[in-house]
Amino acid sequence: MANERIKNQVESVSPEVVGETIESALPTQSNGGVVEQNKSAIISDEKVIPATSITQKIYVGPNVLGLPTYTVIETNFTPHINSFIEKCPEIEKLFVPILEMAEVESRTKVKGTLENRYFNTIREFYSVPRKEAN
Repeated sequence: MANERIKNQVESVSPEVVGETIESALPTQSNGGVVEQNKSAIISDEKVIPATSITQKIYVGPNVLGLPTYTVIETNFTPHINSFIEKCPEIEKLFVPILEMAEVESRTKVKGTLENRYFNTIREFYSVPRKEAN
């Protein structure tokens, strides 16, 4: 019954508009490992307006206070993230294109890889020395 109500509320869109929207949402260009995606918005049954190109990256390094794993940025680093990169430049190397996330994250767990060294350097840099119990 709820599905019937939802079907009645949804407006139909022509197949051409749906096809154009799906194609424009797919990755369109790759520049040096950075995939740019085009997003579109359906305004009416016949009109599709493309949005600007957005390059998204995701952080696959260890959790740091103020910078959790899987933080997503668009286009440029914010001043907040730049402050972390200034302290520990390896953080920038673990911001990767979203499409490469799984591959790079798996390499952070393989001992001896470059990504694993970046991961461990960040973790050691931000680890808090603990006092031993007396």
